[in-house]
Amino acid sequence: MRKLCVSIVTILLVSIAAQAQRVPPAVEVFGGYSYLNFDLALDPVARPGRQNANGVGLNVAGNFNHWFGVVGDFSYNTRDVADPRFDGLKFAARNLYFLAGPRLSLRRERTTAFAQVLIGAVRMRADIGSVPKFTDLAYGLGGGLDINANKRIAIRAFQVDYLPSRTTNDFTKDKVWLHNVRAQVGIVLKLGN
Repeated sequence: MRKLCVSIVTILLVSIAAQAQRVPPAVEVFGGYSYLNFDLALDPVARPGRQNANGVGLNVAGNFNHWFGVVGDFSYNTRDVADPRFDGLKFAARNLYFLAGPRLSLRRERTTAFAQVLIGAVRMRADIGSVPKFTDLAYGLGGGLDINANKRIAIRAFQVDYLPSRTTNDFTKDKVWLHNVRAQVGIVLKLGN
């Protein structure tokens, strides 16, 4: 009888310890470098082509269990672009994404892989002449990998998102799809249990 009681208590303690290891942090906060490869919705005849922009990324994820959470994702990228329509005049192209949606995570002891589907808006601005600021519907589909440094800090080895957005061409007034790609790296802080 004594061996049975010891076995049951041991199994319960091991189960509780295993379950405690599977409890994710309540909130994960990411901050880091953001690289954006984007297209400009300018004159289709004299487009400056695809551009690369640097910036910062931030996202906050709330976890409901070890595999499902909701994330709010923000990034700001800027780039000086030479516009061939105006003899190479340079202007600043700025892209601000604010997106939210579900995140699925696969958590292991050393790593966390995740995939996410986001919806929100992108605010694009070109500081040149009369080109207006505009905000358009944007989507995000992507994922990434975090490498745990300890229980409270992880390194985001990569996050890559495909970010299509639907906008109006400045000159033709036609609706066009912009197909942008964003990559991010940085630090993840894990808060709460």
